[in-house]
Amino acid sequence: MLGMLIAAFVVPAISQLGHRQAYRSAREQRAKLSTDMTELLYGFRDLKVYGRLEEHEQKLQRASAMLADTQKAAGLQLLRGQSLHAFVTFLVTWGVLGLGAYLIASGELAGVFLAMLVLIAMTVFDEAAAMATLPAYKQDSGHAAGRLAETVQAADSRPPQPSGVLSAEQAVSIELRQVTFHYADEWRPTLQNIELHIPAGSKTAIVGPSGAGKTTIFELLLKLLAPTHGQVRLNGTPVEELDETSIWRAANVVLQHNHFFQGTIRDNLLLEEDQHCDEALTDTLGKVQLSYLSLDDAVYEKGENLSDGEKQRLALARAMLKGGRLWLLDEPTSSLDAVTEQHIFRHLFAQAENDTLLLIRHRLTGLEEMDQIIVIDQGRIVEAGTFAELMERKGYFYEMKEIERQVVGDARD
Repeated sequence: MLGMLIAAFVVPAISQLGHRQAYRSAREQRAKLSTDMTELLYGFRDLKVYGRLEEHEQKLQRASAMLADTQKAAGLQLLRGQSLHAFVTFLVTWGVLGLGAYLIASGELAGVFLAMLVLIAMTVFDEAAAMATLPAYKQDSGHAAGRLAETVQAADSRPPQPSGVLSAEQAVSIELRQVTFHYADEWRPTLQNIELHIPAGSKTAIVGPSGAGKTTIFELLLKLLAPTHGQVRLNGTPVEELDETSIWRAANVVLQHNHFFQGTIRDNLLLEEDQHCDEALTDTLGKVQLSYLSLDDAVYEKGENLSDGEKQRLALARAMLKGGRLWLLDEPTSSLDAVTEQHIFRHLFAQAENDTLLLIRHRLTGLEEMDQIIVIDQGRIVEAGTFAELMERKGYFYEMKEIERQVVGDARD
């Protein structure tokens, strides 16, 4: 009984004392190694071009060696526990055997009981052998349980979605009332007192220098961010009263950086629940001048086998298949030549003829057809109007257009 108590409680406690720290260190180093490995794989080409690949490989090898040493220490600690359990088992078994032999010799115990006692001791301790590995399983299970608890708590803490629904069957009117947005870690607001009204079915371009806050407006419309002050309304309803899922369902979104999944062209076009026949998919690829691609062509992870222009055109094709009535296009053709861009916009504007369309642009060509142009600088609207009105005022937009003409003219020369 004393041996069983030692094997069941004392041995695991001793083993756990050293194993806990070793296991925690191994877990932290494994996470760091995974992060470094991912960075190396994704940045392989840039590191190779800039001559930093060997340095990062050596850093990765050092991290791998440290993890191996830590895992070895954790394994040795676990082995010590198993060895200590085996030592207690043999000590008790030999103790029973020696004491039984003495009692038999003194005539106090029948010889037939000795074999029974030895077998009982060995069998009982064999069943308790798993207690020696308890620290390892306890650490793994405790860590897994903690992760599950965090996930469940995060799901439970998610605020309930409002009951308002944005209809995907009608064009969307947009209104920003004195909207200000400030990131928590920024010293200045990204948007300041934005007052904007976009009628349903209109076409609006948002232009301005990089970092002016153009993309932040899209994120506010999609309810990915909440304004610090002011109110955003879609079809007259504040976005905080709308279910975010209904907003996403009603919006055809093309961002500057779009994600592509490992699979085929067909897989990356059919992200919505609504299914389209192969003929419709092929027709849409033709509209974005990707007719040379087959629906069964492979797409690597993150679209690594596609050029930047192909990625943008595939993202546009995906948006054109979605069928929403609100178009949010953030630099959708920045990697395309002027001829291809004009061809795609012709099909896109034809499909979105009666829809609400917002287009973020750095290039100012082709904006003559827009119903209004919003010029943003340093988080403020500095000008708004049609192309002809803004050119006639000879203000900020006019200066941007003149600079673009000079740059294009110099490039042609």
